[in-house]
Amino acid sequence: KPIKTSGFSREMLARVGRTVRRNIHDALGKLSVGDRLDFSTVVAPELPKGVLEVLFGIGPGDAHRLLEATRTMIGYRDEVYAGTSPLDALVDAQLEVLEFIDDLIGHRLGSGRTDDMIGFLAQCVADGTMPRDVAVLNGLNVAVGGNETTPHTASLTVHTIDGERDQWRRVADGDVGCDVATQEFLRWTSTNSYVQRLAVEDFPVGEHVIPAGSFVTLWNMSANRDPDVFERPDEFLIDRSDNKQLAFGAGVHRCVGAPAATLEIQTFLEELAAWDKAFAVLAPPRRLRSNFMLGLTELQVEVVDAKDFGT
Repeated sequence: KPIKTSGFSREMLARVGRTVRRNIHDALGKLSVGDRLDFSTVVAPELPKGVLEVLFGIGPGDAHRLLEATRTMIGYRDEVYAGTSPLDALVDAQLEVLEFIDDLIGHRLGSGRTDDMIGFLAQCVADGTMPRDVAVLNGLNVAVGGNETTPHTASLTVHTIDGERDQWRRVADGDVGCDVATQEFLRWTSTNSYVQRLAVEDFPVGEHVIPAGSFVTLWNMSANRDPDVFERPDEFLIDRSDNKQLAFGAGVHRCVGAPAATLEIQTFLEELAAWDKAFAVLAPPRRLRSNFMLGLTELQVEVVDAKDFGT
């Protein structure tokens, strides 16, 4: 609740939206027709970086450092991030993030600044309503949860757009709203592959009963392809209406950062649709080695004129 109150209020989301839009706009503005780049490392990180700048009250440099560490935590089994010592890389990254957040909370305790999420957590520590280690772990959860979903979603979105150019043209031309398109991109990419939950009571599912005390794996990707919920579930339909996608879970366990993540992706689509250029994919992407996060470690693209990016 403190995280939701301090990090994802309407005021904070408005600040996040402005910062994310500025970062994306600046990143796209630096690119020229003919440029070739790895979208996953050059542009995609600009989405969560803006969130970190606002919620953690840090500069772009520290935000980039935090992004690198959390990316290693999630992708520690992938040699791109961890090299040949995955467990050592995981532990080192975790310690780096924990120490970084603990230092931030220490600075806020000293300054009394409370105008961001870290400041609010520090205030909770100061008045005794939250132990310092719990405050640090809350910061860790926000950093990891927010940093790894949206950049992978953005990369997968660009890859999808390249393969569905005729559908994307409807967004660029204003025939389909970016809010509607955002929901389909979230459903289609389903970056968070699964979550685990504990059944607190016997629960019937179909012809089976999940016993109380059982751990249950909920596959978000599978839910987002449920033929009982979605018409033509295995097709990308950019104007899909009444989209009941579960990319961020549902109910009491819905991701606390879902509004911010959705805002990031919609802002990205708005800036991309208004851009006079486009990204053409040059080669099959390199996928992250992970059964938890469905992401990309490399997406080579070329910047082309939007007028040439047709069907």
